[in-house]
Amino acid sequence: MPKIARAFARTRNQFNLWMELMTAIDNCPEVVPCTNFPDLFFPESANGHALKDIREAQRMCSSCPIQLKCAIYGLEAEESDGVWGGLSLYDRKKLKKRYGSIRKASEALKIRYRQFTEDGIQADKR
Repeated sequence: MPKIARAFARTRNQFNLWMELMTAIDNCPEVVPCTNFPDLFFPESANGHALKDIREAQRMCSSCPIQLKCAIYGLEAEESDGVWGGLSLYDRKKLKKRYGSIRKASEALKIRYRQFTEDGIQADKR
């Protein structure tokens, strides 16, 4: 595949992922935290005071109903900035390296999220 065709396919994929995420935000029954505090989710660096902002953004993501979809978007769209679904750029790079590819890292996230929510549902039934 020629270089320009790969670049176009990647851009089209990013656009489709973005539209899926925007639809999830629009359909969410509550306001997602990042819409109220965008600066917190996009710190200028990853050190010093910005680390505090990153941790706070990650904490806010933990209660967001679209956390998984957002994390997958950040990973698959290869976002180079910001906290997406509780994952910083460093976290996304670490996942990609650990699983060897973005696709495998994304699948691992889905499985882990499913196990986490099923464990939580089982605990609620007890």
